[in-house]
Amino acid sequence: MLVEDTTQLRWSYSTRPRPGLGPVAATKNAEQGVLLHSLVAARWPGSPDSLSAPRPAVALLGLLDQQYYVRQPVPAAERAHPHGGSRPRQGRPRESGLWTQSLRHVGTPPPGSRWVVVADRGADIYEHLLTCQQHGLGFVVRACQDRGLVSTHQSVFTVARSQPSAGQFRLPIRSRPDRPTRRVTLQVSFSPLLALRAPQRPGASTGKGQPVAVSVVRVWEADSDLEWLLLCDGVVDSFIQARERAWQYATRWLIEDFHKALKTGLGAERLQLHTAIACSRR
Repeated sequence: MLVEDTTQLRWSYSTRPRPGLGPVAATKNAEQGVLLHSLVAARWPGSPDSLSAPRPAVALLGLLDQQYYVRQPVPAAERAHPHGGSRPRQGRPRESGLWTQSLRHVGTPPPGSRWVVVADRGADIYEHLLTCQQHGLGFVVRACQDRGLVSTHQSVFTVARSQPSAGQFRLPIRSRPDRPTRRVTLQVSFSPLLALRAPQRPGASTGKGQPVAVSVVRVWEADSDLEWLLLCDGVVDSFIQARERAWQYATRWLIEDFHKALKTGLGAERLQLHTAIACSRR
């Protein structure tokens, strides 16, 4: 499993900005910092066939890739352009490129092995999914965009939500600010293999991009707003396979704990250095 996500490292300032850092969060005039994108590897032991089996434990292998990105303010000429988002980005790299670049650093799995990218909704980016497909990487990515499908007028969310439940399983859900830790019963369904239509990009015509083949595993709690729509590589045609994809997504908490350790244990945001150059040298 290749588990990846982006977090913010933030520093406040009282009188002047620290050179080399950029705006972060909503209070851009009071905080600055960088985006930190990390990818950790864990060994997936396989999924048991028992319908009542608990989620298997995974072994953390280590950090495979890490990048930082300094957000740049949008140039005035770009903000003022009448066509808004269709305006070329004046040479500014896209923050979303961190996801694709991370996979390029990792490369292609060796023969006889399977690597599965696991990520939250921030990774639901066409280029990211296409890179997984081109590099022979499996993926379990929570859907964010209700994408169109090739050769049909339906959308991926419509198809996923129209599938009947194939079974249910129990899973502990981590606490949130408004909800304590709890153990829930989740329903699972899976779709046939679908072809995601490539999105239109500035300067390109619709349909120029290569479709991405996915199965969609839906996980939800009845009488609740809890729902995961998981974009998965390959064919999913049984409850056991669908539950395994759900378990793999539920294991993405590894990256949350990794970033928490950087901030609370290592104290990355407590550094007293005055410039970004000094931070990178440290």
